[in-house]
Amino acid sequence: MVEEITQQNFIEKIIDSGTPSVIDFYAEWCSPCKLVSKTLEKLSSEYDGRVKFYKVSVTKNTTLAADLKITQTPSVFFFKDLNNIGLMKGTGKKGELQKKFETLLD
Repeated sequence: MVEEITQQNFIEKIIDSGTPSVIDFYAEWCSPCKLVSKTLEKLSSEYDGRVKFYKVSVTKNTTLAADLKITQTPSVFFFKDLNNIGLMKGTGKKGELQKKFETLLD
């Protein structure tokens, strides 16, 4: 399951969780974002319990998007051990995303 988060609970969910996380920054009007969201939803069940999946609307959370220098949607961030360990811009294929997830779990 992919959980919607906001700038108000970002630190609690991502930084304080201790679990590797994937964050999908999307815009409601963005067609490629919908493809990424569907892929991440499928992958969230495969990685359930090992990786947490979140999504953030850049139009509703402009400050957070600006702080993280999100310049395009979709953008997918990968966090592990309190660090941003990667960013994937654009649609990204399922296999490319899975390679990043394996990096999170190493």
